[in-house]
Order: sequence, then C-alpha cells, then structure tokens
Amino acid sequence: MSHNKSKVPPWVQGPYEIIRHADEHLTLGGDTDRHIALIGFDNAIEICIDVFITLHPTVRGVEISKNEIEKAKINYHTKLEFFYNFVKNMGTQVNIPIENVVWYHQLRNGLYHSGNGLVPEKHAILGAQAAAYLIFEILFRMKLGELSDWQEKPSEKPISKKLTADEIDEWLKLFREK
Repeated sequence: MSHNKSKVPPWVQGPYEIIRHADEHLTLGGDTDRHIALIGFDNAIEICIDVFITLHPTVRGVEISKNEIEKAKINYHTKLEFFYNFVKNMGTQVNIPIENVVWYHQLRNGLYHSGNGLVPEKHAILGAQAAAYLIFEILFRMKLGELSDWQEKPSEKPISKKLTADEIDEWLKLFREK
C-alpha cells in the first residue's frame, strides 16, 4: 500500500501507522489477519485520543484543562467519553454512536482474552475501522485518503508466510506494555 509519510506530522505517525497496519491485515482477510485488524483498529481509537490529549495546546489547536486530560486518561471508556464530549462541544455530529465503539471494544476484549479461536465478523471489523478513521480524522483534522491511497487493491499474489504465534505475541506485546 502506498502512503505519503511526508504529509503526516510526527505526532500523528503512531496512530497513522497502526491504522495502516490494521488496514493491511483486513485486506489480507485470513482468520488471524481479521483478529489483528480488529485489535489494531481498537488500539488506534485509544491511541488517537491519547496522542491528541497529550499534545501541547499550540499543536493540538485547542485548550483542554488538566482536569479533563487526567479524567480522560483513566481508561478506554473515559477516553471515548472525552472524544464524544469534545465533538459535541465543537458542534460537530458523528454518525457512529459511542455505544457501537464500546461494543467493538468489548468484542475485541472477549476474543482477545478468551483465546477461543473465534474470528470476528467482517461487519464488526468494518465498524471498528470506521470508528478509527472517524476519530483520527476529527482529532487530527486530516483525511486518511489524503495521506495514503487507502483504496489501493491488494496484490493478487498469495501470502508467502503466515505469522507464527510467537510473531503475533511479539506484535501484541507492543500494545500490552503501554
């Protein structure tokens, strides 16, 4: 997938790369890829909000009180509440209800922590993807389509290597350590 990193400010690189990585796994479409895509989009939602609230106000473009920031940082749900309140206070409406995003997160947690091998349904992954895109685009005031050719079709070549369980664990450790 081609992408134009020169258009991505340094503070947006992390969220951008997580979404791009999740998109790549969604495109591959295997069972493990679908798990990783859901985990990636869910993590991107949280990381977008984390990055945004910790930016210096001159970079962020808006003042947020220290109290609001500390309250938002508590957990995933308080970050979502911050985002939806922030959007409401901006006078912007979003077409993805907070309840949907919470459901995607709970689904991700259930599948991730159970280790039962169940594969998330495509509609759930696409919903989490839409939420990640929305949150990224609102907070960073950038359209993902302007940063990358997100609609590029994947190669028709077969995947030459599937990730091993150890490789997946190593990738997931990056998110557990946060």
